[in-house]
Amino acid sequence: MLELTVLASGSQGNASVVCADGRMILIDAGLSPKATRERLYASLRRRPEEATDLLLTHLDADHWRETWRRPIERSGIRVRLHREHVGEAVRCGVPAASIVPFEDWTDLGEGLRLFACRTPHDERGSTAFLLERRCTVGITRLGYATDLGRVSEALIELFRDIDLLALESNYDEELERTSERPWFLKQRIMGGKGHLSNDESVAAAIRIAESGVPQAIVLLHLSQQCNRPDIVDRVWRERAAHLRERLVISDQFRPAPAITARPTGRSARIAGVPGSLFEDCLSGP
Repeated sequence: MLELTVLASGSQGNASVVCADGRMILIDAGLSPKATRERLYASLRRRPEEATDLLLTHLDADHWRETWRRPIERSGIRVRLHREHVGEAVRCGVPAASIVPFEDWTDLGEGLRLFACRTPHDERGSTAFLLERRCTVGITRLGYATDLGRVSEALIELFRDIDLLALESNYDEELERTSERPWFLKQRIMGGKGHLSNDESVAAAIRIAESGVPQAIVLLHLSQQCNRPDIVDRVWRERAAHLRERLVISDQFRPAPAITARPTGRSARIAGVPGSLFEDCLSGP
């Protein structure tokens, strides 16, 4: 099985934890090591140095803090990120010796495989992850995508037939357009290389669920200025009532409850998604 705990999600810092039996994997390091330690222990009674790997979606300041350099070096945590982000990662203070780059997929060992899809976000893009756990009783899949300006066909394909979906739902379009934010920022957020709106998020979830309804859906990175949980709930009630009961909305200031996805009988993924699909992720306007 796979268990996801979102410790924090939002513009002030993003950090999540995936547990597979006894193994622990971090996703993003946008909280300080101290805050991560406190929230992780409060939620799971575990410590950051127990993690074997840190997956980085990208290197924005709310997803990576340079104060993680020494804890990573001391603990020997492997930092896994897309090859396209390696140069930026080193410049941002990720220990070069700890980096394990990959492209379409990589084997994490102990029955875990990681698949990736590049997604549009600002100039350098972000990376969506599919974590697949294989064991004697079946396969469990977790899809994790945040900070993406739009949903590509490649991402829909990557997240086909998953058990646990974690997906950005950043802003309400009306609140964004009528906010006091400068126009250039609104353009960045809504222009296809920024963030995903509530409407875009629910539309993506509906398409993903066509191949198999996830056991749970966790929404990430809600804007504090231009979104609210009650607005998100209304959108899902109106557009995807059949999925709403599976919904968990993450928070910036307190950890979400741990969500467990259990294995089902299915075939394991092939060793990656065809390269043309990955190339398509960042193409277009």
